[in-house]
Amino acid sequence: MQDPAATPDWTARRLDPSAQALIDQARSLGLPPVHAIPVVQARENSRRARELQQPEAPAVRHVADHVVDRDTAPLRVRHYRARDTAQPQPCLVYFHGGGFIQGDLESHDVFCRQLSVTLDASVIAVDYRLAPEHPFPAAVTDAVDAVSWAFRHALPLGIDPERLAVGGDSAGANLATVAALTLAGLAPPIVAQLLLYPVADQSRDHPSRTECAEGYVLTRRALDYYASLYFTDAAQRRDWRASPLLCPDLSRLPPTLVVTAGFDPLRDEGQAYARRMAKAGVRVDHYCYDGQIHGFATRSKDVPEALDAIARSARFLRARWGTAPT
Repeated sequence: MQDPAATPDWTARRLDPSAQALIDQARSLGLPPVHAIPVVQARENSRRARELQQPEAPAVRHVADHVVDRDTAPLRVRHYRARDTAQPQPCLVYFHGGGFIQGDLESHDVFCRQLSVTLDASVIAVDYRLAPEHPFPAAVTDAVDAVSWAFRHALPLGIDPERLAVGGDSAGANLATVAALTLAGLAPPIVAQLLLYPVADQSRDHPSRTECAEGYVLTRRALDYYASLYFTDAAQRRDWRASPLLCPDLSRLPPTLVVTAGFDPLRDEGQAYARRMAKAGVRVDHYCYDGQIHGFATRSKDVPEALDAIARSARFLRARWGTAPT
């Protein structure tokens, strides 16, 4: 596990062949850049590309959709159980990535199944509202409501409220940690965070946003476009619920695994967030897949390191839950 305080020598890194294959595949599709097309089309293009990059969906014992009970807009969640058991299971509440404008229960169905099977635990995926139809902070509200709902409904769902973790990839990792910060002090507490290449600071450009601005599928221009749809006011970028790196107190966060990628525009803010949490006294494990690009973990069909990231995530969470294999 890497030291969050260390400053890697990025000049020595090399693009992994599987990452280059993802880049080549994206180019071969000939899809227009996300900022140049309507949002509806961007969502469809993202779905098409993801379908090519995911393996067959692993079988799980139980999948059920639920609607979170609240006075505002309906919020769908999907509950996965890898196997039947009479004992309450640990649970990961998971938030999909997609720049806050795309992704849904279907886009990450395969990945959530993989997590449930590898964790041997429940996974609850959250279909939070997307921009531009629902700008900031609608997704934040949904994230907090979903985690709160999981706690309140632990008994009928067959999950253990004392072993509940949050996680997500990219934009979803942002929502996971913001929910954890909002609900800090809850009893029972959230016991762990899984943050895959998180959006951690939308208030400024970290060096990797410039260094990896073009050529690695996720571009700086795409990040700027996502933000232009997510926020209605530039000042919102400095809200800690948009940029958790700016939160004044991170000390009450649970043990956290941060996974980053060497050729990712979000690399540096993910590492900076890991460093700040560690400085605040949080137990942080940080691992950077130096040769990978943004989004690799959910594309395991042809990316061996995606399976390694899933296994690494499972080891971390199962250790927090006390269910690590002997």
